[in-house]
Amino acid sequence: MRTYRLSVRAGQSRDPALAVSGEGVAALRRSHRAVIMIHGFANSPAVAEQSYERLVAALSDNLWPTRPDRLAGFFGFHWPGDHRLPVVTQLSYATRVPAATASGQALGRLLADLPRTTEVILVAHSLGCRVLLAALEWLMSQASGHGARISGVYLLAAAVPVGECASPQRFAARHPDSRYVVLHSHRDRVLGLTFGPGQFLFERIAQAVGRYGAPDGDRWDQRVATGLGHSGYWRSPLIAERVARAVSPFGLHLLPVLPSYTGVVDEEAWQPLVNELDARHLP
Repeated sequence: MRTYRLSVRAGQSRDPALAVSGEGVAALRRSHRAVIMIHGFANSPAVAEQSYERLVAALSDNLWPTRPDRLAGFFGFHWPGDHRLPVVTQLSYATRVPAATASGQALGRLLADLPRTTEVILVAHSLGCRVLLAALEWLMSQASGHGARISGVYLLAAAVPVGECASPQRFAARHPDSRYVVLHSHRDRVLGLTFGPGQFLFERIAQAVGRYGAPDGDRWDQRVATGLGHSGYWRSPLIAERVARAVSPFGLHLLPVLPSYTGVVDEEAWQPLVNELDARHLP
């Protein structure tokens, strides 16, 4: 099943007129429903494509017997979240934050040019969540209600400061058409150990949305504790199940809702059955 490419890697990452290119642009304009997937920090195009393929393959299982491409078009968004030298990539987080913002604004401009009849579901991971939120911020401030209808927003292990998503900061406002689902994990060691120092080099130390699920209140429509590590989201059946519910009414009404695994066993609920019959000895 084909995933169309949308890319801003060909331009200057901080260009205010950065535009999205790729064969996916024309395909997106033809789509009535589109799922746009956005990779995170330190992902090469090849690694990002593997992540996208894993999610689409898992959606095939969740939406059977209907093929996912009969329900939506699938698009992989590529932004300059890495450096051609892997060692440099790991040291360049602070420079990738502005690139993520500029890439999100370019995506917002593309979405603003789509007709209102186009439904878009956005799924982003790690620093790609900043790309997603920057796109929605641009739509709310510049598009004046025009453009595609953003029905679903899925933030996976979001490498975005909690404070930036709380009033009165830049990502505090909610896109009026969107349902926000935050999938987070206290077991995410990448966000627990490296996000704070990396964010400090960019601006100031902060806590990550993807580790704590914050801010509280009505900022998010749903917060799901996954128990996943940072790299486990794209291949997780839990993530595919959640996205499937946005892609198809069959996913919404027919798929079972499974409780999140917390790693804690309810001892009372799992007591063995007691045999209440009288004991009898075999002769």
